[in-house]
Amino acid sequence: MTMKTKWAEHHALVELWIGTLILALPCEFLLLIFFEDRLNKTLGLVIGVLANMFLTWHMERTISKALDLDAKGANATAVSGYFLRYLLVFVLLAGCAFSKIADPICVFLGLMLRKPAAYIQPFTHRISEKVCGKEVFYRENVPPEVQDELYGKKEETKELDDATDSK
Repeated sequence: MTMKTKWAEHHALVELWIGTLILALPCEFLLLIFFEDRLNKTLGLVIGVLANMFLTWHMERTISKALDLDAKGANATAVSGYFLRYLLVFVLLAGCAFSKIADPICVFLGLMLRKPAAYIQPFTHRISEKVCGKEVFYRENVPPEVQDELYGKKEETKELDDATDSK
């Protein structure tokens, strides 16, 4: 599987990551201009952005798992993933606050960049389309010989569909 195919398969995740990084740059610029303890603030923002990216990845995995389960199992998976992510945020913020390694407010800022990153998703989707090609996102527009490369052989897809139908 090529990198473009992987990118297209998880494009929502990648687009949120790109948006987070794009929004982190002006935040870092402002932190460097207006604050004294630059290293502490920068480290907090970097920790927050990296944690944000991990939590976004975890959210995507949790949703993907939940979609393969029945209603009760999906609900349990979604709720347990939700609480795990909040526990990780609490531990991260508390650890930064008590250890004073990084500014917890900047960590929180980095964590909260996911929401505005979602708002700029139409812009980051255009980046994905330029990198991967528009046709990757619209399977019906892709020629059959390219579909095999991008999405796997038709026999594999048919086997997966048959296995899913039998459940």
